[in-house]
Amino acid sequence: MATILQQYRDMQSNLKERMSSDQFTIDQILVLQELSYRISVIETFEIYCKTAPVTSNLMEMAIHYQLVDAHIQYTMTERRFGFKANDKVKKQRETVISTFENIVQDGRKRFSSISNSVPDQYKNDINSYIRVILPVWLQYRNCYINIAMQ
Repeated sequence: MATILQQYRDMQSNLKERMSSDQFTIDQILVLQELSYRISVIETFEIYCKTAPVTSNLMEMAIHYQLVDAHIQYTMTERRFGFKANDKVKKQRETVISTFENIVQDGRKRFSSISNSVPDQYKNDINSYIRVILPVWLQYRNCYINIAMQ
């Protein structure tokens, strides 16, 4: 997570430096906006990883998971705009969205019956879950706007 976050921050910084030039294009504005958005989402995931409770208290784990799940739900439904897509890209988008939805459904099943006897088990599980979600979410975002186009 930290590596991709730093790469995005570096790209964002580079674009911001070029922003004052008269040749800053609409495509670059879209990329800058997308980078800012991705940084925000990844930082939020990072916060959830770092703040996952190390406890056997089911209420604490349930509340934390509800926050994580709400953030994931938001990332699944927001910002479905980007460049026009041909049939191949439309199919790719459908496949990635389906994969994303399946992973989230599996996670919801797994976390719906939290019963950890080991205090750090939830923290380990939520970190693993986010490590699975994040690359799929990034692939999902790339279906709408590929920031490698600079």
